[in-house]
Amino acid sequence: MPCRARHLKIGALAGAVGGGVYSAVRQYEAAKDHPTKEFDVSEVIWDSAKGGAVGAVAGALPDVLEPPVSPNHRGFFHSVPFLAALVFAATLLFGRSKTALLGLLFSFLVGYGSHLLADGNTPQGLPS
Repeated sequence: MPCRARHLKIGALAGAVGGGVYSAVRQYEAAKDHPTKEFDVSEVIWDSAKGGAVGAVAGALPDVLEPPVSPNHRGFFHSVPFLAALVFAATLLFGRSKTALLGLLFSFLVGYGSHLLADGNTPQGLPS
């Protein structure tokens, strides 16, 4: 059973990568419409930092919703169907929006998913 500190670290790393990737892709897409706009590395770094913070919170969230009082504590909030429901809800709410909030949402989903990946690699695994 991975500990909370490990979930925070893994979620932060996953969220930072997610935030940075989203930021870079957003800038690349914007450059298509404005070819004179230069790539801003500091924006990617800042978005990675914000994504890391959001990812850390999301990485710990399943154990906040279902506290690890025993090795068999994993229920609905530790399941792939719940993550799929989060992704579906985010898609319905934000669609093809290109706001910075979407980058934070992406970092959240990646951070949450990192928790499931970590727990899925333990002997107890995830609920079916």
